[in-house]
Amino acid sequence: MSSILGVNSDSQLDPASLTMHSYDIGDAPSASDIANAIEAAVADNARIINISLGVRRPHAEIEKALKSAKDAGAFVVAATGNVRSLAPDYPARYDTALSVAATDANGECWTENPCDKADLTEAGVDIPVSKSNGKVVEESGSSIAASETTRKIVEGILSGRIKDASKFESSQLDG
Repeated sequence: MSSILGVNSDSQLDPASLTMHSYDIGDAPSASDIANAIEAAVADNARIINISLGVRRPHAEIEKALKSAKDAGAFVVAATGNVRSLAPDYPARYDTALSVAATDANGECWTENPCDKADLTEAGVDIPVSKSNGKVVEESGSSIAASETTRKIVEGILSGRIKDASKFESSQLDG
């Protein structure tokens, strides 16, 4: 969550001005766990849902939950997964989610994730994040890239550059 808040970046976000929820679904979540977390976020009136995990196969419950999120006006950002040269994970592979893959400091695709099949790419290699114990470590992956994208969308909404996250286009991240 620290990368979404921009804790270790030049972000202008004021964490105190945001309401954030984390839905911990464990280390080995099932498709049902993911769908239930999406539904819980929708029930909590989430405007933006960041999903930094996934499953390899499509699942009707996830697809239904994503439709529910879209119908409620929530915008979903999902990590592609870190499986080199395969298609993105679900829910990132669904059209109702913005799929994000990681790039390195030079803007090159991180070799551990499928950039060519992502909706967009974002810095996601060696990004400083704060752990729950307060220690700052560098992490890499599409999950970090999705979090960075989510932060930029939140910043865009707060600055007025993005009027409606449900109608988001990647060009709105510029500036």
